[in-house]
Amino acid sequence: MLLLFLLAALGATSATIPPTPLTPSIVQAEIRDHGAQPVVAQLSKTEAWWQVTRNIGAGKTDWIALAPDLAGGTDAATSETLGISLAEALPTSPHAVLAVLELGGDASPLLVGRVCSAPFLEDTARHQHLYKAEALHSVSAVADAQLSTVKAACLDELAKIR
Repeated sequence: MLLLFLLAALGATSATIPPTPLTPSIVQAEIRDHGAQPVVAQLSKTEAWWQVTRNIGAGKTDWIALAPDLAGGTDAATSETLGISLAEALPTSPHAVLAVLELGGDASPLLVGRVCSAPFLEDTARHQHLYKAEALHSVSAVADAQLSTVKAACLDELAKIR
């Protein structure tokens, strides 16, 4: 059922039918109904996982808000891409990203130390320098008192980027 639903939502059942856009509410409902692990596994078998992580990386707050639900179902590869997409979103949507980050725990893709340390797979010194400057500026501007602890931890991680 889940497979058919996701394939239909992505338009994978027919190349001639325009795909129905995958939305955060569709993904959230599937996670609620079937659990995070089977949903993430199914998404990652198609281009849908890349659609989800591209939307998160682009700083779309409704997609970023799904990160905690998605994180519970990730494996090593999907955890890595989820963390990277959150790092990509940090300069453009710092409030939304900080709101989903965790200060401690095991190998969660939501850990401050993971997301705020520029965990990009292929990177150049120039890119890291620009990223660091943009992310420091954006995160510093977040004024939400409820996020002060995670903000400080993120700023500490960003300061370590060389």
